[in-house]
Amino acid sequence: RGLLRMLHVEGFDATEQQAPVAGARVRLGERVLGVTDTSGDLLLDLYTWPEAPFTFEADGYQPASWSPSDSYAELEPAYVWLERE
Repeated sequence: RGLLRMLHVEGFDATEQQAPVAGARVRLGERVLGVTDTSGDLLLDLYTWPEAPFTFEADGYQPASWSPSDSYAELEPAYVWLERE
């Protein structure tokens, strides 16, 4: 196994309540690493730290990017926030 890390994606839903974002596509460059589940979570199994930032895309939200910091190795899950379109 590689570097197992959980990402959690949240944003405001249609009623302006803070909520998990299900179905967010997580990319590293052009490669889709996975899609968040109904809880807004995605478990990543990486073999090395990425050179490029992760990109997050979800219907109804603005795309966002996120780069892991050194502290990411200590924190689980890492939280990512998406803004509504």
